[in-house]
Amino acid sequence: ERLLETLAKQSEMQPAGPSGGIRPWKGVLDWPARGVLVQTFGRHRHPKFDAWTLSNGISLSLPAGTAVRAVYAGRAVYAQWLAEYGNLVILDHGDGIFTLYAWLQGVAVNPGSFVPVGSTVGWAGVGPGRGEAGLYFEVRDRQKASDPVAWLR
Repeated sequence: ERLLETLAKQSEMQPAGPSGGIRPWKGVLDWPARGVLVQTFGRHRHPKFDAWTLSNGISLSLPAGTAVRAVYAGRAVYAQWLAEYGNLVILDHGDGIFTLYAWLQGVAVNPGSFVPVGSTVGWAGVGPGRGEAGLYFEVRDRQKASDPVAWLR
């Protein structure tokens, strides 16, 4: 949360740009990778501990090394290891929208670089505390978690 707060302040709420930004594309963006949806956004009851957990994003199961692609063009503002996320790439799409790609085996972008839509940002890996390969994906709208499935086709 603090990292996203800092990044949002640095971003200065970048304008959407000449193409109108990512907002008009809500609901029709391509998925970052083709895999099996294993965790949805929101509250979930943990079956073993009978406790509620909250997921700010979605989890996909997919083979290690699968290319993970940018769902929309943006500027890479973070591309390195972060506790609980593993290797993480955060793209700033302007107008307060960020996408987060976590559990990566490796990253393919550098902070500060422009990342075109569909470009590889990294490769699926195994996140901290996980046993199988996959991808964790979040969308943040003005620092608030937004259901990624609502943004994807």
